Amino acid sequence: MAGRLRARVSSTDGGGDGANIELHDRIFISGPLDAPIDIQISMAYDGNIVNSYHNTGAFLRLSADGQGSHDGTDTISLRDSGHYNGTLTVNIPVYPEQPYFDLYALLRTHSDAPPGDLTYVDFSQTAALSLTLPTGYSFTLESGLFLAQTLPVLVPEPGSMTPICIGLLVVGLVRCRVVSRDRTGLPEESAA
Repeated sequence: MAGRLRARVSSTDGGGDGANIELHDRIFISGPLDAPIDIQISMAYDGNIVNSYHNTGAFLRLSADGQGSHDGTDTISLRDSGHYNGTLTVNIPVYPEQPYFDLYALLRTHSDAPPGDLTYVDFSQTAALSLTLPTGYSFTLESGLFLAQTLPVLVPEPGSMTPICIGLLVVGLVRCRVVSRDRTGLPEESAA
């Protein structure tokens, strides 16, 4: 599954601009849950910070809350000017008696420059979330939003290709007949 959190802010007046984007959803796991399974959740980030000042940067958090004390959190705070990319990763066990966990993702950006200067924080193509499940398992979301399972690409079956090929062959034959008539200079047949 994949989904994105995106944010971009800039400031030139010393007032500061910010964006705070959060996701919370409960994820239900389906499959042969006769023993605990491990799920890996990842959030890839890729962004830029230009002319960083004291109150400028990006903060990303990925966390999952499972059964009891089984939870995980990975965070990063980025303040210096530069290009950043990496991945936050959380592993969480899912148990047969509680086949779900809560997912939290956060992307916070803030840009604050002295008057006349510019700061720019761009994580608009970032925070791509993914979930890795063992073979034979699937998931559903409580909200039904944001994340989607990758579906296989459908290829036409041989049975449906036959009518398409016949149609193309007929169009090609008609086209050849019209072209050969034009070349021979014979008058076209008229319906009498």
